[in-house]
Amino acid sequence: TGDPLWAFRQAKVYNELGNWDRVVETAQVAIARNYERPGDAYFLIGIAHAESGRLRDAKTAFQSATESDNENDRKNAAGWLAYINDRLSTGASS
Repeated sequence: TGDPLWAFRQAKVYNELGNWDRVVETAQVAIARNYERPGDAYFLIGIAHAESGRLRDAKTAFQSATESDNENDRKNAAGWLAYINDRLSTGASS
């Protein structure tokens, strides 16, 4: 289906299952289909990248999530972004 909400819900299920590549894929589909809360989708992408050790990609996703219209989303993304920046500054994986 072409419904962006459906794609986002799939991304959430994959997140629960720890299927990080599918989280990224389906959350990106939701964004491409103009999901009404792209910050949520970017947040899931950031988590998936962080869990996969792709910290630079996680940083990019969390930076996008900090531009969300939702204040709570912005705060959560900012917290993760601070964590990722700390990990990157200490030489963690990229």
